[in-house]
Amino acid sequence: MLTAGFTCYALQTKAQLCVPESNRHVGWLIAADGSLIDMPGEDTPGIAIPVRLEHGAPSGMVKLQHSLRRRHYLGTGGESGDLGFRNKMQEFRLDPSDATPAIMDIAGELAAAVQTPATWTHILDRLRDRRLRGNLADAALRCLPLDELDLLARHLLQSRADLVLLQSAAHNDAWLRQRLPLLIRWRDPDTPVTSSGPISTADLPGAKANPSHRITLGLTLNGYARAATPPRRMACILATARNEGAYLTEWIAHHRAIGFEHIFLYTNDNTDGSDDLLQLLADAGIISWFRNQVQPGTLPQHRAYGHALSVMPDILDYRWTMIADIDEFAAFDTRAFRSMPDYILWQEQRRADAIALSWKLHVALPDDVWRDRPTIERFALRETTLDPHVKMIFRTNLAWNANPHHPEPCLGRSFVYRSERGEQYVQKITPAQSVAPSAQCAWISHYAFRSAPEMLMKLARGRADLPAELQAAASANRIRTFLRLLASTTLMEDKTTFTCSARLADEQRKLMTIPNLAACEADIKNRYASEMRRTCDALLETVIDTKLDYMANLKAILRPSLAA
Repeated sequence: MLTAGFTCYALQTKAQLCVPESNRHVGWLIAADGSLIDMPGEDTPGIAIPVRLEHGAPSGMVKLQHSLRRRHYLGTGGESGDLGFRNKMQEFRLDPSDATPAIMDIAGELAAAVQTPATWTHILDRLRDRRLRGNLADAALRCLPLDELDLLARHLLQSRADLVLLQSAAHNDAWLRQRLPLLIRWRDPDTPVTSSGPISTADLPGAKANPSHRITLGLTLNGYARAATPPRRMACILATARNEGAYLTEWIAHHRAIGFEHIFLYTNDNTDGSDDLLQLLADAGIISWFRNQVQPGTLPQHRAYGHALSVMPDILDYRWTMIADIDEFAAFDTRAFRSMPDYILWQEQRRADAIALSWKLHVALPDDVWRDRPTIERFALRETTLDPHVKMIFRTNLAWNANPHHPEPCLGRSFVYRSERGEQYVQKITPAQSVAPSAQCAWISHYAFRSAPEMLMKLARGRADLPAELQAAASANRIRTFLRLLASTTLMEDKTTFTCSARLADEQRKLMTIPNLAACEADIKNRYASEMRRTCDALLETVIDTKLDYMANLKAILRPSLAA
């Protein structure tokens, strides 16, 4: 056993780095005083924190990775040292010191569990025979190669006894205790389980509502178990909404008309009456509706994606999932494809895990106002050039989270990204933007603003993917973009999305046969029109800051439209 003292003041304690002779690529940080180590980036304190070691550090230094996440810990080694995650490797200073007998006892037990070749069966055998303490099982298993954890996850889907064994060893891991058993129950055809209704903080993948989990052993095993769950249906949509009841039935009818089989919809804090509409749609089996219980400082959209792709099993019934917002309408070339599933099957022939659909940004005319007609019919003009942003359709069981544009692949998974034409997808800095946007075979028609009054109503809702302190700046940028588009001389007529949705009217009529739905929607639209008028009137009465020329321009547009 190789040992060295390890100092990082962000840990609030000194620790010993212990590395087994049999495998010098892994090791454990064990507190010198025997206490639990509360490592930033770890879900819970541990008696031994597993790490991966990188070569190339200067003598007396070491580079460390999170054992599962494979991102590098960052530390400056001084009293002001920070400890977090960065992609860039940095070194920690090692201090000459001898490990105590208690530390060596813990390290020896762990080293025996991961001796080469390290397998999950070997570790579980030692845990079962009590040659490995339960509170060390997590630290041992996390040192395994990811493909071994994949095999363990598949085993746990079939072995109740070994799942109970791990649950007792890692009793603080909610993914092992609650979420993996939920998936197992859902997979059993004799005990169907549906995951609908409200979601709470306890259902989140981590403490923060963002696409990056706090990676635990249980989360990793849960992700691999979901990947091993075979789907039985083709394609669904994952969406979020707030106060968008006036547009919901058209949006749902459109995507049903082009072949999507189901919609998983998350909402939070609706005040426009749309909860009643959503309940009717959910009771009729048209959608699965989840009420997102959002706390201050969290991002509703990311929280929803994390729940859908990590916790809720129902979505695994669908081979493909498309992320979309209520102002985004998927469409395809009707000359080449009969439906969206037909298009996806064509992409599957090229081995695709994610398909990037470019935005067509549709715009309004200055005198446009709210009308109770389909969005895709009202706004036929769009920018000639395509927006570089994309929205992706992806293999559901290979992702464990997403941001508003693309999925987050499960640990150890490498996605094959395709463009909408079936070619290799080339991204800019992130997968959210394409180097070469195209819309020949399929696309997303994005009605980001609609008319000026509707745009103001959208701004009043706020953005679900931004914290409160960034909302004002985002709203100002949206207004500027809206005004730029109104003044654009490079617009073209494009009715292809409306043409694609030939069955839209039929699907809307089917929805209206749901008892009480038509009356509920009419009430929502009446309330929406009244609130829109009040919002616009309030803006017209505010004092214009001379520095905010864009607000003056917006008011000039609103006055005649309101007088009409």
